[in-house]
Amino acid sequence: MRIVNVNYIAARNIATIKKFDCIISICDPNSNEYLKGAYVFKFYDVTPKISSMFPQYVRPTKKDMQDLAFLFNNMVESGKESFLIHCSAGISRSSAATLLLLMIIHKDMNKAIDELRIINPRAIPNEFMLNWIDSYFDLKGRLVKHYNYQPGTLYNYSV
Repeated sequence: MRIVNVNYIAARNIATIKKFDCIISICDPNSNEYLKGAYVFKFYDVTPKISSMFPQYVRPTKKDMQDLAFLFNNMVESGKESFLIHCSAGISRSSAATLLLLMIIHKDMNKAIDELRIINPRAIPNEFMLNWIDSYFDLKGRLVKHYNYQPGTLYNYSV
C-alpha cells in the first residue's frame, strides 16, 4: 500500500512522475488547486471557533465526510493500493482524510495514528473531520482526545 499525503505543489509534482489508483484533492471552494483526474472536495480548513465567527466559510459537511468514506471503502474493497491525498498546505484537511483512509484499512485507531505520523509527521487533522471520524468508528471521543481537542468545542456530527 502506498499512501502519500502532501501539499498541493508537492502533489502536482509527484503526480507527474508517479501513477496513483486514487487522487483526492481537497481545496477551498473558490480554488483551482486540484489535480486532473482527482476526486475533488471543496471546503475551507476552518476550526469551530473560526466557523462560528465567519459562517460564510464553508466547512466540511457530514455529506463530504460520508462521500469520502464511501469512496475510500470502495477503493480499498476493490483492491486499490496507491493513494495521493492533498490539500493546500498538506497538514490539516488532507491529513484528516488520510487518517480516515487508514482507519478504513486498519480498523485500529492506534495503528492508523502511528502510520499517519510516518506518512505525514506534520499532520494536524482538521477538527471537524476528526470529530466525524471519531463518531463514524464509534471511538467515543478517544480520537479527538488523542489530538488534544477540547470536548464540546467540536461540531457535533452524527453518523
